[in-house]
Amino acid sequence: MLRPGTLVLALALTTLAACSGGGPEQSNGADIETAARDYFRAAGEGDASAFCARIEPSLGLFVSEENCLDVQRHFKEASWDWFGPHFETDVGYEPIVPEVLGVTNTEVRGDRASTVASVVWTGEKDGVSQPFGRVELEINFVREKSVWRIASFGNDATPPSGEPDVVAVAQGVNDYYDGLRADLQKPFWTERPTDLGEHRERNVLSKIAGVQFKDEYAAATIDAHIVDNGAIGHPNRYFIVLRHGGGSWAVVAPSDPAYGLFADSE
Repeated sequence: MLRPGTLVLALALTTLAACSGGGPEQSNGADIETAARDYFRAAGEGDASAFCARIEPSLGLFVSEENCLDVQRHFKEASWDWFGPHFETDVGYEPIVPEVLGVTNTEVRGDRASTVASVVWTGEKDGVSQPFGRVELEINFVREKSVWRIASFGNDATPPSGEPDVVAVAQGVNDYYDGLRADLQKPFWTERPTDLGEHRERNVLSKIAGVQFKDEYAAATIDAHIVDNGAIGHPNRYFIVLRHGGGSWAVVAPSDPAYGLFADSE
């Protein structure tokens, strides 16, 4: 028979074990930061094995990790020594290298996690380093066999101000990018035969920098990224035009004459 003090100790140890999650499977913010840094380092250095081990294959629209390795090695051997978008100089193409400066707001929920990484991209021309943008990038992870992999990048860019009209336009922009992401889940992308020389691309929104209004239109200045075969590129800043109708804002076609109203927005 347990004495009262022994019973209290036993209950305390049981509670502690339940909260700890079982030892080796428990994860923390350091694991997530390591996974993020590994991904960007591998992309910058062209390390195919490390890169494909740190992404959930569907991020690059691949069917498996082996498919990812085949594609990345094909591009390395056939054309480039690195992954992701490049820029053209007078002497050819140069890599734009990403670096994680730090992570914040890390959350772990079982086998899923998220964080916000501060990422900067730099390139080099004639021996001189030049910046290609810095953003706070939302990253979502999934754990597979104790390894954290990047599953997606968030599209939920916050409005540049709390004004109701600006918030509504920001919602329209986010809805548009969410729609682009949903289109990539269709069987056309997930079931078709693979082609090693194909660039499987998607778009990610990371920031809404400003909103302007003219008549029933609005122009949102944004930072967006191309994710090329799973490697996210530097932010590209441009503006998209939305039209108000039916109680909400929706992005208009690139050929819409309304773009002429905001010709000086870039």
